[in-house]
Amino acid sequence: MQPNGSIPQRSIGELVAEVYPELRRMAAIAATRTPVSPSSLVQDSVCRILKLPKPPDSADAVRAAAFNIMRWIVIDRFRSDHARDARERRSITDRLESDSELPELAAALTELAELCPRKAEALMLHVVSEMTASRIASVLDVNERTVHRDLDFARRWIASRLASRESHSQ
Repeated sequence: MQPNGSIPQRSIGELVAEVYPELRRMAAIAATRTPVSPSSLVQDSVCRILKLPKPPDSADAVRAAAFNIMRWIVIDRFRSDHARDARERRSITDRLESDSELPELAAALTELAELCPRKAEALMLHVVSEMTASRIASVLDVNERTVHRDLDFARRWIASRLASRESHSQ
């Protein structure tokens, strides 16, 4: 207690340090079955808490703020990933339906299948069969995060191959 009988206010840094182990546990739970890592989830949450116009004034308020922020980060990530997947699926599907680009796309997919069979299979299951990452993970018997990495790699690889073929043909 201070001389006037009031309880001293703790800084936001002290409050975050006090509840940090709990925030890590919350992030590990919140990040389950998502491509978001618990470390980045905690880090993003703490950064956002520090930027709040009125910082939390107790450990419970920090926990509550972190819980809500983590929830929104995970939701935003799902929305962003879903939108990106839909754009990529449309892009590749449009190219599959385009007679003029079909030979280039087929050649790129064949080349990818020779170099990285699992990545090519994951991409085809996602684009053609419209399977979710969790379903692809069970079909290929791999972790869901592995599927996300495989899809990201395959998309970028196909896009770079198609871009290089376009630049060579001009």
